[in-house]
Formats: sequence, structure tokens, C-alpha cells
Amino acid sequence: MQKKEAIAALHEAAIAYQENFENKSLLFVGYKPSSKEIMYAEASFFKTNFLHLTGVEILSNHSYAAKDFYDRCIAQRLSPNDFEFASDGTTELKLSILPKTLRNKSLNAKMIGDFNESGIYLYTEKLVGNSNACMGFIWNSTFGAYIPNTFLKIDIKKKVKIPFQVIAVYRKDADNPNYSEAVYFAKNAKWDKIVYPSALSDLPRPNTDNGSP
Repeated sequence: MQKKEAIAALHEAAIAYQENFENKSLLFVGYKPSSKEIMYAEASFFKTNFLHLTGVEILSNHSYAAKDFYDRCIAQRLSPNDFEFASDGTTELKLSILPKTLRNKSLNAKMIGDFNESGIYLYTEKLVGNSNACMGFIWNSTFGAYIPNTFLKIDIKKKVKIPFQVIAVYRKDADNPNYSEAVYFAKNAKWDKIVYPSALSDLPRPNTDNGSP
């Protein structure tokens, strides 16, 4: 991948991030049918988080920060001299699929799980994703939610301890206390068998097993 191609991908990804995630929160609800366990996690997305998903590095002679990098991507003012690819070769992998992932309001998340701590240079806590890619999140006590800190082009099953099927994803403005928008319901989930914990009891659910948002 050349810098010109990377800039195009970064611009496309930033626009999708702005439209679907900037200053938004997502609530991922996972379910394990065999044990009827529920795993859920709330993640908030801000301007400063975008850079961490791209795999690019701001050159040391630039004074602007992550937020400025994002703004330059949105404004199409990014120059080849503004950034460098990661030395481990992961930048091209991330950018090849990041725009497509961010165009999906639910991140096309089909599974959620706790990070299995594999990968010497990788630190994250929760992962959501599918067989093609996954996004990692770390807890931020200031926001009282997880925030994205990495993006991987890899099957999520290789990176989580126990995978839970994502059965629902909800979205709201980050400063809104309540979720009302469902952006994804799993069509194959047996909703009549699934019991949400009390913390999620007020969330909308599909009317039938094959319901959709």
C-alpha cells in the first residue's frame, strides 16, 4: 500500500467514523446459549480514539495530537509527510478493512469476549468483531465506559478467551443516559429463551425470533 492509497482509506474511514460513531456510545450484548450467560459492554467513541484504530503513527516532528490527526482526515488535509506506517506491517492490514467496518453501525460485530492476552505488543481488554476483523477496547474510568484502542484484521476467535455471540447492539449519543436505538439484532437468536439481566431490562427487543431493528 502506498501513502496515497492510505490517505484515501484514512479519509473514507474518518468520514464513516464521524457519521456513525463520533460522540456515540454502543452497547454490545453477547449471549452463550449453552450456559444462558449474558456478557455486555458499553463503549464510547470520541475524536481522540480514531488514530488508534488506523495503525499509522504521527511523525515525531509534528506537534499535532490524535484529535488533530482525525480533523485533518475529515478535512482531507492529510499529507504523506504527516504520518508513517507501523514498522510491524499491520497498517496496511488494518486500513484494508477499517473503512468497511466503520460503515456498519454495529461494527458488523458477531462475537464479543475478553482478550486472551495473546500477542506480545498488544494490550486491550474487550474485543468485538467477526471472523474477518475485531476492535479492541480498554476501560476508561473518566467516561465510565470502554473506549476503542486497537483494530485487528484477524478472526476474533483467535483473540478471545470465550466467545459470546453478539445478539444485539444498541446506540445512543454519548451524553444521553438511555439507549433507545437498536442497530442490530441477531436473526438466529432464540429471543423467547433469552433473559436480559435487570440492568438491560428496559432495552428494546425484537418482537419475534426473526426480528430486526
